[in-house]
Formats: sequence, structure tokens, C-alpha cells
Amino acid sequence: MTSYLFLDPDSVPAEWADRVVPMAMVPLTEAESGQLLSDEPVTPDRLMPDADLMRLVARGLSAEVIARRLDLAPRSVYRRLARLRDAFGVSSTAELAAELAARGFGAGDLADESTGATP
Repeated sequence: MTSYLFLDPDSVPAEWADRVVPMAMVPLTEAESGQLLSDEPVTPDRLMPDADLMRLVARGLSAEVIARRLDLAPRSVYRRLARLRDAFGVSSTAELAAELAARGFGAGDLADESTGATP
């Protein structure tokens, strides 16, 4: 089981710095809060199954490297990338990578991503 501790980014101890997961605080509208606090089940975001793929795209990895990392067929990666480009309203995978990186998806991995090597 993984536990999380929420800290101000400036107060993270040095020994934990390599495990920091970027987070965002989003103020909710009253309607959004009501929906989340209701007894109705919350449906998972349709993009969450692609979270690992989004992190790798944000780091600039090619579809072929991503396919190897995620143990997927390259064609599956291309289909998922097309769906993500549509979801984020971008026309190229380079634009998608920039958008995802700006949203913090690529942070935290110390692997040599240019070659696809793992730590």
C-alpha cells in the first residue's frame, strides 16, 4: 500500500525529492463539489488508463520506445496517441508532449529517456 503526504513543494526533504509526484489543487464549483460528495459512484476519468503513456509522451519518448516500456504493440500506442491528441485538442504528438509536460506529467523520472534506458 502506498501512502502520500501533502507538503508545500519548498518543504520537501532532500531525501524524498526523487519521489515527489506533481500535484495540482483545483478549486471546485459548488456543483462539482456536490457531485463529488454525493452518494453516487464517481466514474473514473476516461484518460486515466493512459496515465503511464502520458508520462512517457511528456518526456519525449518515441511511440516505439513507449510500446516497449508499456509492453504494448506500437499500433496500440499510435491509436492511444491519436485519442489523446483529440482529447487535448492538439494536432501533433510533439504538441501533445509539450501540453502534457506543461501539466507536469513528465516530472520525476531520472531515467535516460533519450535512449529509453531505465535506471
